[in-house]
Amino acid sequence: MDIEFSTEPIAAGEARPFRAHGVAPITVQIKCFANKPPPPGFKPCPECGTFKMKSGESQLIRVSETTFSIGGGSLEIVAKDSSGAIARFSLEVVGWGKPGAGQPPPASGSRKPTGGAQSKEKEYREQEIEERA
Repeated sequence: MDIEFSTEPIAAGEARPFRAHGVAPITVQIKCFANKPPPPGFKPCPECGTFKMKSGESQLIRVSETTFSIGGGSLEIVAKDSSGAIARFSLEVVGWGKPGAGQPPPASGSRKPTGGAQSKEKEYREQEIEERA
């Protein structure tokens, strides 16, 4: 079985294409493992579960924003075709609280100038002070 899928870390809330070539039908199982323990009574996210696909078909693997946004975790993906061939993947999920992750959208009206704009303004002020001296 041949799988086209990037195993680079992915941020909470993102999606990535998964394509499998093998003897159809191909069964794909996705399991979520959050670093932050779920609260009592927590149910699996809708993105987890099992689905079937045809050979060459592409499906988006989505990462739950709700489950992973704070602490990150991992996805375990297992694909099995009708001949019995199995492919396993572990995908690191980076939550927003970790370096390198995407950030949640800012709350309405709460946008601040970027660091670049603040730095330029500081440079101009420092240059004015030096010119006056």
